Amino acid sequence: MLASCIGALVPIMGREHAGSADRPQRAFAPAHLFRSPPVLRPLLTAVLLALTTLVAATAPASGAAMIGMGDQNVRMFDDVRFTSLTKVKVVRYIAPWDVENDPVAKAKAEAWIAAAKSKGYLIHFTFNYGVAKPLVNPTPAAYVAATKPFVARHRSTVESWGVFNEVNRGLAAGRFTTPNAKLAAKLFLAFRSQVCVGCKVVAIDLLDGVNVKPTLTYLRTFMRAVGKNRPKIVGFHNYSDTNRNSMTRTAALVKAVGKAPKVWITETGGLYKFGRDGSGFLPDAKRQANSVRQVFKIAKKFPRIERTIFYNFYGPGEDRPDDIFDAGLISGVDTIRPAYTVFKSFAQ
Repeated sequence: MLASCIGALVPIMGREHAGSADRPQRAFAPAHLFRSPPVLRPLLTAVLLALTTLVAATAPASGAAMIGMGDQNVRMFDDVRFTSLTKVKVVRYIAPWDVENDPVAKAKAEAWIAAAKSKGYLIHFTFNYGVAKPLVNPTPAAYVAATKPFVARHRSTVESWGVFNEVNRGLAAGRFTTPNAKLAAKLFLAFRSQVCVGCKVVAIDLLDGVNVKPTLTYLRTFMRAVGKNRPKIVGFHNYSDTNRNSMTRTAALVKAVGKAPKVWITETGGLYKFGRDGSGFLPDAKRQANSVRQVFKIAKKFPRIERTIFYNFYGPGEDRPDDIFDAGLISGVDTIRPAYTVFKSFAQ
């Protein structure tokens, strides 16, 4: 209908209002030209109605969270199973806070950034515990010294930054540690004022936990520590809700944040398996698919959530058979899981 209306209208308008061959068109037409002749009014009405319908049909739903994907594997950007998901707009990478000082980690991160940029994705880059001394938290001075040159080099490419991944995890014996809430606040303030002034910054990334109360306590302590320097964006990882068919933890965190900061789900997804020796979640493709569906239900329920970034696209490969965490939409042996099919129904 729209094409036929426009097709009929253009020749008539051309005869009425076309500029002559020997003088240029006016930048602004005289007022009387906007008063259409009676014969044109029904046709103009039909065109305007058709255009209104078209815009309404193609415009994104109000409050719909932007969809993202986090994965450390650069080959994702050449995998048509990923690149065909046209509603995925943002991608996320996690690197140690001292990535600038480690040649291997830096090379991987920069190759990933280059690949993401070449495909036109928005890049969200998050720092994590250190590679040199993962069991030692950085001082604000050390954190600034390490992150500043890396950020300066990629500031024009990276759309947003995360100060510290899952900062409330605490000590994972023999593996890593993360800052307490007061140190996390100092790192955020240092990043925003010394590393990347004026940048889009996720001040804090919090893991929800089965019992969300310690997370809420951490968040409140962090907010008190930053004082008047309120963050503009806070991030949550709501695995406990998405994999337990729940929304209560997400609701509590959104409420605790208050009205001012934007809320991003910077990491979430459906677990295919988690844990060892029968603890946690045993391998279950159907449960994982249902959990992916739950992610989108939560995003719809809470309009405060602006972004929902999944983790991850690929499960651990055959070279990592003992990996306790597997949320891959694609299995470690490169087969499509039911969770991918569910994700695709929302993301394509």
